[in-house]
Amino acid sequence: MKPILLASTTAAVLAAANLGPAMAQATKPASQVVEWNRTLLVIVRTPGAQPATIHPTRSFAIMHAAIYDAVNAIDGTHKPYLIRVSASHFASQEAAAAGAAHEVLGILYPNFQATLDTQFQQALAQLPSGGRGEGIRIGKTVADRILALRTNDGSNAQPIPYVFGNAPGDYQSTPPNFPKQPQFTHWSRVTPFALERANQFRPGGPPNLTSDRYSDAFDQVKSLGIAGSTTATADEARTGRFWNGAIQNYWNEIAQTASLAHDLTTAENARLFALLNLSFADAVIAFYDAKYAYNFWRPVTAIRAAVMDGNPDNEADPNWLPEVGNTTPDQILMPCSPQNWQRYIWAYQPTPYSSKPSCGVSSPQSRQNRQSRSAWLPDGISLRQVWYDAVHQSSSAAIIRCQRLKCIPLSRPGGSVGARPTRSRMFRKEKGRERASIASSNETPTSLH
Repeated sequence: MKPILLASTTAAVLAAANLGPAMAQATKPASQVVEWNRTLLVIVRTPGAQPATIHPTRSFAIMHAAIYDAVNAIDGTHKPYLIRVSASHFASQEAAAAGAAHEVLGILYPNFQATLDTQFQQALAQLPSGGRGEGIRIGKTVADRILALRTNDGSNAQPIPYVFGNAPGDYQSTPPNFPKQPQFTHWSRVTPFALERANQFRPGGPPNLTSDRYSDAFDQVKSLGIAGSTTATADEARTGRFWNGAIQNYWNEIAQTASLAHDLTTAENARLFALLNLSFADAVIAFYDAKYAYNFWRPVTAIRAAVMDGNPDNEADPNWLPEVGNTTPDQILMPCSPQNWQRYIWAYQPTPYSSKPSCGVSSPQSRQNRQSRSAWLPDGISLRQVWYDAVHQSSSAAIIRCQRLKCIPLSRPGGSVGARPTRSRMFRKEKGRERASIASSNETPTSLH
């Protein structure tokens, strides 16, 4: 039984992210849910700490599932994710969160046990003694049961040896390093946390190589995605680099900021971070299912080998390399000050400029300030691009899926938020002559990575 639905993440995450312009900071210490989330971020960012064949989203999902079920056993306001335990309402929710997190991380990352033990003792010292022992017991009990259920989930399997194809459209090792094997070839076989199966919502396949749709995408990526592109705007280039990082880490930091700004309770934090990280874990499982189901070549291969694709409209560039190659360290992609993260979150809040509420979340304060919203965005990030990337580009699309039709701002002074900045023309050959392909007003950019 998995009653926490991915779609329900929308309300939880975005309600928490509905930051006002004042961006008030909470004065009391952060919840243990937030503190242990920060601890796990430190661990996965430590070189060599995360096993190379186990995706870190699994650790976040297990820890926050345990925290949620432990805290909810005491709070009793929602259905459990997996584990039901009897608990007194007088037990400490903060102690339960700390107990669950400490137990999970100690098992998953035994080399950090001493550090985790120190943090755990420091956390307990800050908590009232009343109900503390009972909370710890609940947290540890739930954590052990969650861990037991995930013992044989397929994550410890060895990656499946991959055989690269050589036909047009086949996935092939990519320059400049040409790795011998791709990553996480086994991950689609990991048991999902909420999905029934990895391919439950598998997207449709890529377009035919000889189609106009493929040629249009080919031209756009070739022009915008090349290293040192002269056609990509600074906004597009920066956006491509940003989304190339470890997105799940950024979203956890965004959730931390939202939590502190809204002074969420322990139970609210437990639910928020569980929804966020269960969604991410399943999105990654589903992503690798689609990736290795279609085995489609990367843009760098497609553009260098265009002479093989059977499409006369596509011109090869044998030296083409993308602006973004290897994943950039996530610590330096964006300024990580609370102010910048708050501004970034605020850009994501689902408040259209029309009078209709979006996804059950509305902010009169934001509507009053709609003409100056762009001032709250980090440098180089446009409001339109932020919305597009949030809904269409990142694996977090599962979290905020409902914005696709309902939550995108409908209009703004000076034009449509959904409109793409006018581009001169993109030219491609058709039967030996040049023809212009003009981007329509509602065209959305192709991913740069």
